Amino acid sequence: MKDNEEATGESRRRDLASPIELSEINQGEQDVEPFVYWTKTHLQTYQPLWHMDIVPLPEMPLFLYPMTIGVQITNDLRYAAEGRLRTGQDFCYFCYTLSGTGGFSDRFGQHHVSEGNAFLTEISDPETRYFYPGVDRKPWKFLAFNFRGLAARAMTRELVSNYGSIYQLSPQSPIIKRMLGFESSPYTTIHPHALDGAEIVLELLLALAASARERAEPDPAMDLIKQALEIIDRDLELDLNVGTLARTMGVNREYLSRAFQKCLQRSPKEILMEMKIRRASFLLKDTDISIKQIAARLGYSDYTNFIRAFRSMTKMTPSEFRQHGSISLPEPLRRKDSAD
Repeated sequence: MKDNEEATGESRRRDLASPIELSEINQGEQDVEPFVYWTKTHLQTYQPLWHMDIVPLPEMPLFLYPMTIGVQITNDLRYAAEGRLRTGQDFCYFCYTLSGTGGFSDRFGQHHVSEGNAFLTEISDPETRYFYPGVDRKPWKFLAFNFRGLAARAMTRELVSNYGSIYQLSPQSPIIKRMLGFESSPYTTIHPHALDGAEIVLELLLALAASARERAEPDPAMDLIKQALEIIDRDLELDLNVGTLARTMGVNREYLSRAFQKCLQRSPKEILMEMKIRRASFLLKDTDISIKQIAARLGYSDYTNFIRAFRSMTKMTPSEFRQHGSISLPEPLRRKDSAD
């Protein structure tokens, strides 16, 4: 009998999720079966005030694709969700605090997400975690929006890479009012057209980008780069080189080079040469000017240097390009293989 009682007690203990075990789960100190974690912990620690499934028709899964929206509330210190436990889930998550304070941590650190603030993340990012921090023990009430699609993930990743995960939006901002306007009975499903669904996601991401841009600190190096590019485009045919560019801008040549490396991972000499060769491509295709005249017009005193530079970039000589080449669309200035 005693053995049976001990077995029963042990079984009961396994069925309960103790605060200590949850603390260990939340700190990422042990591997936890995601399904067990989700059913025994996360889903029992918050209350949905309303929830709407969004199933756009016709289905266009590569588009920006809304999934669910709703308002939830919690004051349970066990409430937490970790990206490392959500592998295989390929959607993005936007969480906006309506009242109280939530918590979010990522590779940039830990953040308190108070009223009017939000976080944006890929839900399976192993470095992220959102939770109820228990600030003043006031309930955390928040708007939760899930969305997916290759374009959505790419835009979310780009936003987080450039501006971080935390954003500010006024409760009176059009997108927040629009999203709260979906409020319905506790559980509802709607089927908007795929384009209307994509519009909601796009409006949100653009609003977050605009908000972050307004709050971003000025970047003197990027401002310098933009000024330099304007001068290069304007004076490209005036025998321009890096030295004359720096003097025109009133800055040290080394300082200008460091700014280019910081912002574009490129040297001003590389950018200048690429812009000259692109201008030469247009002159070759759109005019009857001789190749020697084009070289001189772009500041190449040695004709053979122009031929060599043109071939290194286009894999053709200027003569071959004039006959058979085509002008490509402009490429991003930053190296394609640069690491963020």
